[in-house]
Amino acid sequence: MAQFLRDAHLSNIKVTEDTISQLTEIFANRAEILFDAASTQGNDDKKPLLTFIIRFDGKGYRLFSLEDLIRHFRRAKVIERVIIIIETLESLRSNRSIGEHLEVLFDKLDGNNCYLSVTSDDSDWVDSSYSAVQELLEKYKTKNGWARSGWTTLMIQLLAVIVVLL
Repeated sequence: MAQFLRDAHLSNIKVTEDTISQLTEIFANRAEILFDAASTQGNDDKKPLLTFIIRFDGKGYRLFSLEDLIRHFRRAKVIERVIIIIETLESLRSNRSIGEHLEVLFDKLDGNNCYLSVTSDDSDWVDSSYSAVQELLEKYKTKNGWARSGWTTLMIQLLAVIVVLL
């Protein structure tokens, strides 16, 4: 089992082509570190795979290049989900119980299903990967999270009741 884990729930993030491109750049840099370490150790199970998943208009695709992801992103009417993943072969074979794994998931249909997750036996890789992605996502946070809160809904309903009574 991987010894180190950092994860976070994500909310109020605007996902654009620029966001995806910058995230992919960070993921590629993090994967390169894993690839170099696996090459020096001579362990093919530690070599990373960078994959993308996009679900739009009722269809889903697993992709292996940023260009394909952007092409699907542009032609989609309604994007439901975008996932960017780095996994090692070891992680894939063990169903993520061991090995390195970095994933960011944006789900438009279920806001509670948006998260960032990093796991590995190397605490430095976990911390630096988590911090790099988290720092980038801070730039794309929207300011309208308060409009979707439960308190806003309550206030609108109370205001409607008051107006109707008057």
